[in-house]
Amino acid sequence: MNPVELLKRYGLNAYSTECDECGEQMPLDKWFVDALAKKTDEELEDSHFLQVVDGMCINMDGYYGGFTDMMAGFKTPTTSPYWALCHDCCVKLYEAFPNCAARSKPGHPYETPGEPCCKWGWTFRHDEDGKITGTEFGDGSFMPGE
Repeated sequence: MNPVELLKRYGLNAYSTECDECGEQMPLDKWFVDALAKKTDEELEDSHFLQVVDGMCINMDGYYGGFTDMMAGFKTPTTSPYWALCHDCCVKLYEAFPNCAARSKPGHPYETPGEPCCKWGWTFRHDEDGKITGTEFGDGSFMPGE
Protein backbone atom coordinates (compact mmCIF):
# COMPACT_ATOMS: atom_id res chain seq x y z
CA MET A 1 0.00 0.00 0.00
CA ASN A 2 1.45 3.40 -0.87
CA PRO A 3 1.82 6.10 1.82
CA VAL A 4 -1.07 8.23 0.56
CA GLU A 5 -3.55 5.31 0.68
CA LEU A 6 -2.21 4.27 4.06
CA LEU A 7 -2.58 7.70 5.63
CA LYS A 8 -6.08 8.16 4.21
CA ARG A 9 -7.00 4.82 5.80
CA TYR A 10 -6.18 6.40 9.17
CA GLY A 11 -7.94 9.68 8.44
CA LEU A 12 -4.80 11.61 7.49
CA ASN A 13 -3.60 13.00 4.21
CA ALA A 14 -0.07 12.60 2.89
CA TYR A 15 1.07 16.03 4.01
CA SER A 16 -0.66 17.12 7.19
CA THR A 17 -3.03 16.39 10.01
CA GLU A 18 -5.06 18.61 12.30
CA CYS A 19 -4.09 19.61 15.81
CA ASP A 20 -6.35 17.65 18.14
CA GLU A 21 -6.95 20.76 20.25
CA CYS A 22 -7.39 23.74 17.87
CA GLY A 23 -7.72 22.15 14.42
CA GLU A 24 -4.67 23.91 12.95
CA GLN A 25 -3.12 21.98 10.05
CA MET A 26 0.32 20.57 10.85
CA PRO A 27 2.72 19.02 8.36
CA LEU A 28 3.61 15.39 8.92
CA ASP A 29 7.26 14.50 9.26
CA LYS A 30 8.51 13.01 5.96
CA TRP A 31 10.45 10.28 7.77
CA PHE A 32 7.27 9.24 9.55
CA VAL A 33 5.30 9.02 6.29
CA ASP A 34 8.03 6.93 4.64
CA ALA A 35 8.41 4.63 7.67
CA LEU A 36 4.65 4.15 7.99
CA ALA A 37 4.44 2.93 4.39
CA LYS A 38 6.88 0.09 5.18
CA LYS A 39 4.85 -1.35 8.08
CA THR A 40 2.63 -4.40 7.81
CA ASP A 41 -1.05 -4.18 8.71
CA GLU A 42 -0.31 -5.95 12.02
CA GLU A 43 2.47 -3.47 12.86
CA LEU A 44 0.14 -0.58 12.02
CA GLU A 45 -2.52 -1.84 14.41
CA ASP A 46 0.07 -1.82 17.22
CA SER A 47 1.47 1.57 16.21
CA HIS A 48 -0.08 4.47 18.12
CA PHE A 49 2.20 7.32 17.26
CA LEU A 50 2.31 10.21 14.86
CA GLN A 51 5.12 12.60 14.04
CA VAL A 52 4.36 16.19 13.10
CA VAL A 53 6.67 19.08 12.28
CA ASP A 54 6.88 21.79 14.98
CA GLY A 55 4.38 20.00 17.20
CA MET A 56 4.13 17.27 19.80
CA CYS A 57 2.44 13.90 19.93
CA ILE A 58 1.40 12.49 23.26
CA ASN A 59 0.83 8.75 23.44
CA MET A 60 -1.66 7.68 26.10
CA ASP A 61 -1.27 3.95 26.46
CA GLY A 62 -3.17 3.96 29.72
CA TYR A 63 -3.64 1.01 32.03
CA TYR A 64 -6.36 -0.68 34.00
CA GLY A 65 -7.86 1.83 36.39
CA GLY A 66 -5.70 4.67 35.07
CA PHE A 67 -6.90 8.06 33.88
CA THR A 68 -6.71 6.80 30.28
CA ASP A 69 -8.02 3.26 30.60
CA MET A 70 -8.44 2.80 26.83
CA MET A 71 -10.21 -0.54 26.56
CA ALA A 72 -10.26 -1.93 23.02
CA GLY A 73 -14.05 -1.61 22.81
CA PHE A 74 -13.83 2.15 23.36
CA LYS A 75 -11.53 2.84 20.41
CA THR A 76 -13.59 4.37 17.61
CA PRO A 77 -12.77 6.76 14.76
CA THR A 78 -13.43 9.66 17.17
CA THR A 79 -11.29 8.35 20.06
CA SER A 80 -7.56 7.96 19.99
CA PRO A 81 -4.76 6.74 22.25
CA TYR A 82 -2.66 9.77 21.25
CA TRP A 83 -2.93 13.51 20.74
CA ALA A 84 -1.17 15.50 18.04
CA LEU A 85 -0.69 19.12 19.13
CA CYS A 86 0.48 22.10 17.07
CA HIS A 87 3.26 24.42 18.24
CA ASP A 88 0.91 27.00 19.77
CA CYS A 89 -1.05 24.37 21.70
CA CYS A 90 2.26 22.91 22.96
CA VAL A 91 3.14 26.37 24.28
CA LYS A 92 -0.20 26.48 26.12
CA LEU A 93 0.44 23.01 27.55
CA TYR A 94 3.93 23.99 28.74
CA GLU A 95 2.59 27.20 30.29
CA ALA A 96 -0.10 25.21 32.12
CA PHE A 97 2.40 22.62 33.39
CA PRO A 98 5.72 24.45 33.96
CA ASN A 99 7.31 21.70 36.09
CA CYS A 100 6.73 19.12 33.35
CA ALA A 101 7.96 21.61 30.73
CA ALA A 102 11.18 22.20 32.70
CA ARG A 103 11.93 18.47 32.57
CA SER A 104 11.76 18.43 28.77
CA LYS A 105 14.36 21.13 28.14
CA PRO A 106 16.06 22.18 25.92
CA GLY A 107 12.94 22.03 23.76
CA HIS A 108 13.00 22.31 19.99
CA PRO A 109 15.10 24.09 17.36
CA TYR A 110 14.20 27.33 15.61
CA GLU A 111 15.75 28.77 12.47
CA THR A 112 17.04 32.28 12.98
CA PRO A 113 19.19 33.45 15.91
CA GLY A 114 17.50 36.33 17.71
CA GLU A 115 14.05 35.30 16.48
CA PRO A 116 12.79 32.53 18.82
CA CYS A 117 9.36 31.05 18.23
CA CYS A 118 8.84 30.65 21.98
CA LYS A 119 10.84 30.43 25.19
CA TRP A 120 11.26 26.65 24.78
CA GLY A 121 13.15 26.90 21.49
CA TRP A 122 16.90 26.85 20.83
CA THR A 123 19.25 27.49 17.92
CA PHE A 124 22.97 27.52 17.25
CA ARG A 125 24.84 30.78 16.77
CA HIS A 126 27.67 30.77 14.23
CA ASP A 127 30.64 33.04 13.61
CA GLU A 128 31.42 34.53 10.19
CA ASP A 129 33.26 31.32 9.23
CA GLY A 130 30.24 29.16 10.02
CA LYS A 131 31.69 27.70 13.22
CA ILE A 132 29.19 27.17 16.03
CA THR A 133 29.89 29.66 18.82
CA GLY A 134 27.19 28.47 21.19
CA THR A 135 23.53 27.76 21.74
CA GLU A 136 20.90 30.46 22.04
CA PHE A 137 17.69 29.64 23.90
CA GLY A 138 14.26 31.14 23.38
CA ASP A 139 14.16 32.40 26.97
CA GLY A 140 17.08 34.74 26.17
CA SER A 141 19.86 32.67 27.72
CA PHE A 142 23.02 31.63 25.86
CA MET A 143 25.43 28.77 26.38
CA PRO A 144 28.86 29.38 24.77
CA GLY A 145 30.42 26.58 22.75
CA GLU A 146 33.72 24.95 23.65
